[in-house]
Amino acid sequence: MTADYWAGLAMIAVVVGAAYPVLFRLVEPSIPYLAWVGVFIGMLAAATLSLLSDGQRWGTVLFCVGVVASWVLLLTTAGSTGFLAIISVVFAAVSVYIVPFILVGCVILGNTIVLAVASYLSAPNVTEIVLVTGLYLLLQVGTALSSSAIIREQTMRKRLSEKNIELQAAGVLLEESTRTAERLRISRDLHDSIGHKLTVLSLELEAARHSEDEAARTHVEKASSVAREVLGDLRATVSEMREESSDLTGALQGVVDGIPSLDIAVSVDEDVRVDGDVQEVLVRAVQEIATNTMRHADAHQLQIRVRYEEDGAVRLEALDDGRGAAHPVPGNGLRGMIERFDAIDGDVELDGSNGFGIVARVPLAARQVPAV
Repeated sequence: MTADYWAGLAMIAVVVGAAYPVLFRLVEPSIPYLAWVGVFIGMLAAATLSLLSDGQRWGTVLFCVGVVASWVLLLTTAGSTGFLAIISVVFAAVSVYIVPFILVGCVILGNTIVLAVASYLSAPNVTEIVLVTGLYLLLQVGTALSSSAIIREQTMRKRLSEKNIELQAAGVLLEESTRTAERLRISRDLHDSIGHKLTVLSLELEAARHSEDEAARTHVEKASSVAREVLGDLRATVSEMREESSDLTGALQGVVDGIPSLDIAVSVDEDVRVDGDVQEVLVRAVQEIATNTMRHADAHQLQIRVRYEEDGAVRLEALDDGRGAAHPVPGNGLRGMIERFDAIDGDVELDGSNGFGIVARVPLAARQVPAV
């Protein structure tokens, strides 16, 4: 369970605790008891659902309903408001997460006016009214500013995590590009220098085989055979260096290492081998999947697996435990990922029915490395 979950439970506990004198009939409200309890339950439900609305308009409406309900509760217990005034502070604290900042000010102002009226109905003493409303006004402003600071910090941490993923992906691709370039350089040097000399040696030995000296011809034929074998081994080594697959597991793991607040498990089957172009597409796909999960999914875990299908195609599967989407609409990042797979004749499927899932395939022909 996350800190946000416990914070939400603590908020509910505070509200219920503030209302306990009326709930246990230690204080009688100015309206029927059952009506007061109904308003209280409606306030809790409206506030809770608004927190789960993810910024949608109906969430704002429900939050406003909850605020108005809290005003009704305060005014109907005006003779003994007591701890119930803490509800106004709670609504001021959570308002920052739900409504625009200008509405936060309206909520605080409305709460302050209602508290002033409730204090007046309780004891028409100007000094007491000013002290009570002033104290709760400061508490509301302080909690609202604290919540705003927390949101800004969370936003900055999320942006830093996204940039970190981009940098790690770029580093992985640069490292792989450097290794590939070095392998190609060594293979070219071997082919151009030693390979050329062995070829010349083989030709010279072939010419010497036609000499009339029978004893020398036997040694020349043995030397020629060895030269051909060495030349064949050299060519095989050069081809292997060109086709050598890099550590796909390490590359994908390197993209997602060190991401806070998201548990990412990367699994690559041992027999999976891809060339540089396909690896770049897979690395960029994992980068986008991790970034998209952090930015939109509200998830705690992300599973990523790369394996072969029965026809030999490479299959990338990703699934998080977030809220998903009934009808997923790709944004710029996902569209870019889909375009990369299209460029190598692959395809991508999105599924938001149970968390958010992505299945991407790379056909066998696209991942095969041409023979050298």
